[in-house]
Amino acid sequence: MARRQVIRWCIMEESKYDKETVLYCKDCLSLAIKGGRGIPDYCIICTSTNVGDTDIFEWEKMFERRYGYNYMKGKKKPEEALAEYAKNKSNGIIRE
Repeated sequence: MARRQVIRWCIMEESKYDKETVLYCKDCLSLAIKGGRGIPDYCIICTSTNVGDTDIFEWEKMFERRYGYNYMKGKKKPEEALAEYAKNKSNGIIRE
């Protein structure tokens, strides 16, 4: 395959995956969702069954609004963000 065709193919593949929906936990916004074979979808981080779906860009915005940093840029570990969220929620700083 010629270089130009490879580049065009890569761009097509990237935009195809951008449109895929992701499952996320509506409680902690984790993408770590399991389920299937008669088992309802659930979050493996907080065990909630409150699962939603959206595109990755909308999820990224929701995550940044709640936790105050962009997950995709990886400034914090997910465990640190969840611990900070739980602390802020218990102190009344976050109200949902």
